[in-house]
Amino acid sequence: MQTPDHKRLRSNVLGLIYFDPTTGEAVQIAQVHDSEGELIGTNQVLYPNAFDGVNADIQYFYRLDGLEQDVIVREQIPAPEAYGMNSATTELEVFTEFLSPPTASVAGVDSDEQGLESDQTISWGATSLGRGKAFSLGGEDAPANVAKRYATVSGRHFLLEKVRYQD
Repeated sequence: MQTPDHKRLRSNVLGLIYFDPTTGEAVQIAQVHDSEGELIGTNQVLYPNAFDGVNADIQYFYRLDGLEQDVIVREQIPAPEAYGMNSATTELEVFTEFLSPPTASVAGVDSDEQGLESDQTISWGATSLGRGKAFSLGGEDAPANVAKRYATVSGRHFLLEKVRYQD
């Protein structure tokens, strides 16, 4: 993505993990694999069946005001208990790597949701990441807040977006 102030952001989803903040335990439940993108609208690209281990797609929406990245889980994923974890305290995370990004400005935002880590605002000049939402495809449930965190580990830059498994 080329930002309005001419910064280049390149990223790719790496996978899905379960993380339990009460124990610090994490397990990768799906890894991204090759998927051919399909143009499904003038501003939408869908990468179907984009993961090993979970039936899920990655979809991108491009608009004048930004870019949206969605992970669409097509069937029930295994419960955290299948990995020896607790559903009541486990979070599902999407982790995305940014490749050689410009320096990000990161600030904490208090979460109004009980039990979910505070969110962060992340920006690169004129471009920033908005608040995320998770919802069921049927739309019968209220959307759940998604908390995000930007981390640099061994010189690599990652965006972690998470929602409580129970939500």
